[in-house]
Amino acid sequence: MTEIEGMNRVRVIQVLSGTSTAMHTIMICLIRRKQLQPLVYVAQRPTRDSGMPYSDRDYNSYPQHYDRYQPQHAQRNRPGNGSRRRRQTSQTHHRSHSQYSGHRGGHNKRRRPPRRGYYDPRHNNNHTLQLIIIVALIILLLFAIGSCMRSVNMAQTRQDQQRQQEEEEQPKENPQDSRVAYGADENITNELSPILDRSEKLQQIAQNATSYPDDRIIELAINEPAAIDFVAQYPRANKDTSGYTGTVTQGTYPALYDWDTSWGNMDYGDLPLGVSGSGPTALSIAYMGLTGNSDQTPATIANLALQNSMATGDSGTSADFFTQDIGDLGLTCTGIDANKESITKYLAANTPILAEVKADTLTTTAHWILATNADKNTGAVTVFDPTSTSVSSHAWDPGTIAASADIVFMVKQASADQATQGQSDQAAATNQQSTTTQGQSAKQGSAQ
Repeated sequence: MTEIEGMNRVRVIQVLSGTSTAMHTIMICLIRRKQLQPLVYVAQRPTRDSGMPYSDRDYNSYPQHYDRYQPQHAQRNRPGNGSRRRRQTSQTHHRSHSQYSGHRGGHNKRRRPPRRGYYDPRHNNNHTLQLIIIVALIILLLFAIGSCMRSVNMAQTRQDQQRQQEEEEQPKENPQDSRVAYGADENITNELSPILDRSEKLQQIAQNATSYPDDRIIELAINEPAAIDFVAQYPRANKDTSGYTGTVTQGTYPALYDWDTSWGNMDYGDLPLGVSGSGPTALSIAYMGLTGNSDQTPATIANLALQNSMATGDSGTSADFFTQDIGDLGLTCTGIDANKESITKYLAANTPILAEVKADTLTTTAHWILATNADKNTGAVTVFDPTSTSVSSHAWDPGTIAASADIVFMVKQASADQATQGQSDQAAATNQQSTTTQGQSAKQGSAQ
């Protein structure tokens, strides 16, 4: 350090820094004490050749706020507040937001990162309230949707009920023929349509087609014009029967038909006697012609068959009925060969023939017929068909009858002994049936 005299209270101190050849001259100017001016440190700007660190920041390393206390003659030309260099240097003394939170401030306040997955208790109440509001809105939305759906369903149900009621109130028509009752079988409708203009009774039958328990009753009217009146009255008729009112002469056979209202309405098997009673009716014809009496009508013989459970089979009556259960009628039935010779032989002797004919022969259904007198010249026989007026209207060749028949019986009056035996057998059968019924009733009573 060398003190230089000759200058006004100025000391020049030369400081050598390390081994570097660069020298910093620091002038310490002591100005008047009364002005209370601080010391001013003036540093020589280092150069690239001085060997010292070269930086713009080293040039202004002294406190900038000392400049306002420096005399005007001592101020040097250096960058002002608006210069580029001043803006790029660190200004820790400016009390701005960057002093606390900026990376260039004097006090760097680190921001705490948000904690993920952590429930802040400060927001507990607000968050709960929000959840409650959201849940309430969802419930209200669901309730509104449900109410709308219920309203739509109720409206649709009312419309369906109203439509159904209107359809029920409107008369329904048969799509094939409006004259036939709605819901009638398609085949019955097709069979009725072509013949409805023939009579009003057929139209009545067509309008009440669904009132019949079986379509075979309607088919009787379609196939047999003489049975139209019977079929028309059947839905409203009762099941009562009455006796035969015609005149009967022994040796003369009356023409009886199943659909006679005196007995046709009674139930016989699964159908009315007017449809399925050819067996009792044919036997009643034989009885009246052989005996000359009319006390055994188709209804009484049908009841006898029902009592013995003989109302079965395709023809409506079992063949066993004629061989086992007619002894009390004073008649006997004996089986013969179903051929032309046998039929001709017995008919020539005035013995009536009871035959069960097959379906699709004389008529479309299997049934019983009665053949009587044979013509001596032609051999043609008279046939009483209880199911068809057309079959009964003309004579038939005995060979045709034989070819159409499955079972053939000759019917004769029983002798006095046979009649007595038959009545005894019938009484025994009746007593046995009564005893069986009483025994079943006693068993049921003891069981209860």
